[in-house]
This record gives sequence, structure tokens and C-alpha cells, in this order.
Amino acid sequence: MRTISRKFLLCAPFAVVVLLCGCLLGLAGCQSGPSAEELITQDLEEQLGAVRDTDSELYAEFVEDLEASNGEDLDMLGVDATDYVTSLLDGFDYQIEEVAVDEDAGTATADVTITCKSLYRAMEDFGAAVEQYAEQYVTDALASGQTDVDESALYQEMGQLFMDTIDSAEIQDNACTFNYTRDDESAWEVDESAEDELLNAMLGTPSSEQ
Repeated sequence: MRTISRKFLLCAPFAVVVLLCGCLLGLAGCQSGPSAEELITQDLEEQLGAVRDTDSELYAEFVEDLEASNGEDLDMLGVDATDYVTSLLDGFDYQIEEVAVDEDAGTATADVTITCKSLYRAMEDFGAAVEQYAEQYVTDALASGQTDVDESALYQEMGQLFMDTIDSAEIQDNACTFNYTRDDESAWEVDESAEDELLNAMLGTPSSEQ
């Protein structure tokens, strides 16, 4: 019996989030021309806006990469990669609150509110759903005298539970601060810390911390 795709169930959501961070926060350097505030705002609008657009190249990349890395697991669980990515990013939004530039220091900060599903909450809910399903499965099996396990049906049930928890995941607002630095060619580059900022926003807050 092949092991249920626990690795996929636990890691796939976070893999997509990490991919998202890498795509968004490999932000192109903002070249000189308009003001630094305008350049940084435009850059954020283009990158974050692509997440909301199901027809964007970024969306297609999410699906392609997920299928390439977890296609076998997705098929076994009966989960469609496009449906999964669409559900995960459903409700994603952002609000650029303020862009503050220190021209003398060559630094800038962009305060952004990211609205998105909480992966922590989704995985908490999924764990609870699996536990409840397992208890009911054992109870029903004992009552009916069932000894054989329909592996295919079991995987499909796990896949449905997985998608149900992603579909109904709690949406949270998360404050992020993206730091920028002006390089020697007067281009504004986002700092590496931005990846952690967006990753933390996408993971959200566990129930234990609220």
C-alpha cells in the first residue's frame, strides 16, 4: 500500500506560497525616471496585481510548477492543480498603505496590507477533519465487519477533505513592510527580507496566537 501523500498534504500549500514569494519578490529594479514613490508603487501594483489575475502568466506558472512537483500526488488525491491554486489564492488582495523614501540614505519602505487565506488555519482545519474522518471510518468498519481498505476511495476522500479546508480557509489581513535600497545605478531594489514578509502574510496567524 502506498503511503498516503502526507508530504504533499503538508508541504504542497507551503510550496506554492514559497513559489509565490519567489515570483513576486524577485521584483524588477525600479529604474530612475518618475519619483521613487511612484516607481515602487507601480512595481508592487504589477507584481501583486498578477496574483489576482487568473489569466496572468504568474498564475500559469503556479499551476505548471505544482503539477511538475506534485502531479502524481494530485492525481492520486483527485485534486486538480488549477482548482487548488485558484482556491488557495481566492480572496487574495492588497492595499498599499504608504511608501516612504529617504533619498539621502538611499532607502525606502512600503507598508502594504496583504489579505489572503491563512495556510496555518487551513492545515489546522485539515488535521481536525482527517482525525474526525479516521474516527468515523474505524467506527463504520467495525460495525460492518469491513476488513478490506479501498485505497483509491480513501485517497479521494483525503483529497476532498484537503480541498474543502482550502476552500473554506479563514481570510486574514496581514501588515507587511517591504524595504528597498537604491543601488549604484539609481535603481530601487527590494531587500531579501521582503520574501519573509510575504511568506509570513500568506501563512497567517495560527489559532493559538489569536
